[in-house]
Amino acid sequence: MSDVGDSNIWSVVIGALLGSGGVMLLVNTWIDRKVGNKFDIELSNHESELNKIRDASSFDYQRKIHDFSMYSTRKHEIYGSLFKKVRKAKDKIDELDGIEDRVSKEIDQYQRQDFVDIAESINEDEVRYPMLDEINNGYMTLVLQYEKERLRGSECFKTAEAFDELNTYYSLNELFVSPEVEDLINPTLNCMEKLINCYLKNEEEYISSLKDELSKRITSLKARLKEEISVGDYKNT
Repeated sequence: MSDVGDSNIWSVVIGALLGSGGVMLLVNTWIDRKVGNKFDIELSNHESELNKIRDASSFDYQRKIHDFSMYSTRKHEIYGSLFKKVRKAKDKIDELDGIEDRVSKEIDQYQRQDFVDIAESINEDEVRYPMLDEINNGYMTLVLQYEKERLRGSECFKTAEAFDELNTYYSLNELFVSPEVEDLINPTLNCMEKLINCYLKNEEEYISSLKDELSKRITSLKARLKEEISVGDYKNT
């Protein structure tokens, strides 16, 4: 074979190889672009999803902060009002001290006709006539007992109104009261109720100890309310 022929063959072979390499290069470039475009699209979609999640989380967080702020503000208002009503009821109970002296002094101003009017104002016949008989006979033990209970009841009723106001307010706002405050306020209310009944029934032997107990319970309640107002309630947030 001549040199010219060999040269032509090598030219054809080299050309074929070069042509094949060019095709491969084009194919690889096309594949790279397709893969790159797909990756860019997926990355963009992923970033979009991440932004949506971030925005939703941010909104949820802001909503929780807003809700907690409203709850905390309302809770603080309730605690302030609750303790004011506790103090008001306690002051009304303290005013019952000396109730027997006041009742006796008031009855000392009564005239005989006052006792007659008292007896006649009672509707039950079984009570009215014995009272009138006592008055007519100069003995007024029953009438005095009745009038003392009436006057005592009148003063205790004013105190009971303050207690009922406190109890009702607590019941209506119990949703905002922490378990710790609930454990303190319930025994305080029970103690107040016992004290009012003792004054009403003139059970003086129990009054002193109950008043000491009430003062201690109010002191504990006040400390707990101040603590929760100052630090807030961050449970379940």
